[in-house]
Amino acid sequence: MVILGDIMKKSLIAAGMIVFVCGFLCGCASLSYRLTAGEDEKVRLSALGEVKTLDEKEKAKTAEALKEYLAASNSSTRSRAAEALYNLGPDFAIPVFISMFADKNQEVRLISEEYVVKFQDKALSPLLKALDSRDKFTRTHAAYALGEIKPSLPEVTKRLFISMGEDDKYISGGARDAILKAGIIDIEDLLRALKSENGNYCFGAAFIAGKKKIDDKRVLEALIKNLGFSNVVVRNSAENALVEIGSSSREAVDLMLEKYKTGDDGMKEALILIFGKIGGPASETIKELSVSLSGTNSKLALASAESLCRINSSHLAKQIC
Repeated sequence: MVILGDIMKKSLIAAGMIVFVCGFLCGCASLSYRLTAGEDEKVRLSALGEVKTLDEKEKAKTAEALKEYLAASNSSTRSRAAEALYNLGPDFAIPVFISMFADKNQEVRLISEEYVVKFQDKALSPLLKALDSRDKFTRTHAAYALGEIKPSLPEVTKRLFISMGEDDKYISGGARDAILKAGIIDIEDLLRALKSENGNYCFGAAFIAGKKKIDDKRVLEALIKNLGFSNVVVRNSAENALVEIGSSSREAVDLMLEKYKTGDDGMKEALILIFGKIGGPASETIKELSVSLSGTNSKLALASAESLCRINSSHLAKQIC
């Protein structure tokens, strides 16, 4: 009987402990745990509702606690943590998300970037400040986030132009893509980049000019000048931009033809190849290319023959092809 009584006593204690633990997890566990790590969806939704009742001090404490869960190895936990942080509002969530741009885990960085973008204009100032971070990942993700927000503010684009000149190709590329998405481009900023001796800066500016088909005469002249640049990446980017612009701008082709007539053999060869890549829209160059075709410079003659075949919009070009 004594043994049976002891067994019953221990069973009751164990049952009590189970009830206590369950009660703790459902009601007394930290808010950050209930928001992210719990398996009970009802508990999580209830906790999200509780977030709305927190005062400023409690929100700050919860945001700091959620950083641990945002960096968790489990993707579901990270997603729940990001959602919870977002519900705390921009003042508390944005600093945490931006701080996680420096995390060694790319998935953590990407989900942080995704949620920062959700705050749109409210995230602009912190993201611009993040472009000055010493951490390259922070600068990269700040640039990409700004691109996704697509701010219609010249000062944002102007700051991104500075980042486009960075040596790190990811930061430079992120800034370049952000400028393209933002859509507001100051020609003076573009010219400054095109005339720079910084390869990333020149490449990015040429890429933007081509994609946006900017046929401003000053931009075209800078691109044509860069055809003689010693850096092959800069030369190729200038060529690609002129092809893209020339395919839709008669004025661009006219200016290139003018530069062709007065340029040296190296410039002429570069422009001949560009005319060929432009194709039909460069048909007005056929007369000049035909002269080169019958000239004494074999390199120019060969390049002209190839380009005339590509243009393929005159009887002469068709005969050659």
